[in-house]
Amino acid sequence: MSKSTSAKVQPSRKNSSKSYIPWIAIAFILLITTILYLPSLKNDFVNWDDNVYVTENESIASFDSRTVSYFFDTEHPVSLNYHPLTMISLAWDYNRAANHEKASKDKPFPGLTAYYYHQTNLFLHLINTTLVFFLIYFMSGKRWLVALITAMLFGIHPLHVESVAWISERKDVLYAAFYLAALLAYWKYLDYLKWPWLLLTFALFTLSLLSKGLAVSLPISLLLLDYFKGRTWNWRIWAEKIPFLALSVYFGLLAIEIQSNGAIAQEGAVTLFQRIVFASYGFIMYLYKLILPLKLSTFYPYPHLNDAGTIPGYFYIFPALVVILVGILAYFFRKNKVVLFGFGFYLITIALVLQFLPVGKALMADRYSYLPYIGIAFIIGYSIDLIREREKLLKVSLLAGMAVFFIFWGVQTSAQIKVWQNPETLWTQAISNYPNAFVAYKNRGNYYGQNGKTDLAMQDYLYLQSRGEMDSQVYGNMGNIYRMRNEMDKAFESYQMQVKLDEEDYKGHINVGIMHS
Repeated sequence: MSKSTSAKVQPSRKNSSKSYIPWIAIAFILLITTILYLPSLKNDFVNWDDNVYVTENESIASFDSRTVSYFFDTEHPVSLNYHPLTMISLAWDYNRAANHEKASKDKPFPGLTAYYYHQTNLFLHLINTTLVFFLIYFMSGKRWLVALITAMLFGIHPLHVESVAWISERKDVLYAAFYLAALLAYWKYLDYLKWPWLLLTFALFTLSLLSKGLAVSLPISLLLLDYFKGRTWNWRIWAEKIPFLALSVYFGLLAIEIQSNGAIAQEGAVTLFQRIVFASYGFIMYLYKLILPLKLSTFYPYPHLNDAGTIPGYFYIFPALVVILVGILAYFFRKNKVVLFGFGFYLITIALVLQFLPVGKALMADRYSYLPYIGIAFIIGYSIDLIREREKLLKVSLLAGMAVFFIFWGVQTSAQIKVWQNPETLWTQAISNYPNAFVAYKNRGNYYGQNGKTDLAMQDYLYLQSRGEMDSQVYGNMGNIYRMRNEMDKAFESYQMQVKLDEEDYKGHINVGIMHS
């Protein structure tokens, strides 16, 4: 599209003439998405936060008023996150599983049946896909093809597998459901300017925040909808947003306070310029992986710094790419509301996870694309539909090209769902695509050790030792394997290193005491 394209979104008479078409479209999307994700119901738990959220979390074993009050208490965050609705939903799954499954020797805790947790995640993803369809359907002037392309991309894109197939990412699909519902409610408010719709929007926003703190971006998204709808900017628009902004600030400060205990990197660990470079890298790479979702991984490690403390040279090109992209948008599309809204929504929803404020040890994560891709998909869908109407000769080739991409993404999604089958398949992919993802060796080794494959576990641990990437837990696990092999001197040395690296690790002191005895 060029800058001469009309900024006003007009309904397509051809698209809106047959009221049953949207329902056929959404049914088709949900059918394809369900078929692709059905194998995820057979996947197991993984040793990447699932133990913290579910398998070793005794607080989800009951589902009553005490459970609700426990998780709503800000003194009980889980994995440095305050998301009570997410934890309550997991407790509901635990008790649902416990009521449907029978305890046995092989399954002493029937509440830990992964099928039920995956089932809920898939259901929420289907709800979200439906909400995306109708949000875009109304925003595009009831252009069903625009909604179909946008919702299909959202439903089957490979980068969204992490949010759906990973049980611990319940918070992602749950907060997104309330977030998208809030956007739809606000769109209805813009249609009628009736206060009940605004109150419903605020209620849904609150529920989204209680599912995941990342929902703090919603007030800015509402302002984007005001712009897209063509509202006159006056005091009323800003007054409406005051309660939303106040709630965002509260939850934002709460998240910073909780995550400062461990998730947020210490000041000075990464320089300000490096933060800008990493943020620019993420901004561009998420766009790249939208089209070509290759070399996927549950963990994308930061690049290694050289002796001078600098990052690889190719990273420095990304800030320039961001500046060029923003310049192109400002010059060619400054009057195009679809393009500006789409990129604005992408930027707003991904800005907080671009690692400008480093959180965790990963440079980027597939799950962070869950909502942001909606904005770019809207641009793609609207552009294809507009060109299809104006350039009849391109109609077949455009739709065929889009179909090829959907097939490509679907195949990639199917393969990625299998990757999440168990910890071995998950971490083997990470190691294959990113050999310096050292956490993958640790977690795969832990899985091997817990399942009696001690030789394979030791191979992963020895590789970590050769790269100087050991921690107290790995030394403890190595000590256990050496002790099983009756190599007591090596076991004793490993346990001593376990204590040396973490003097507060009580297991290390116990292990050393056992060796002394």
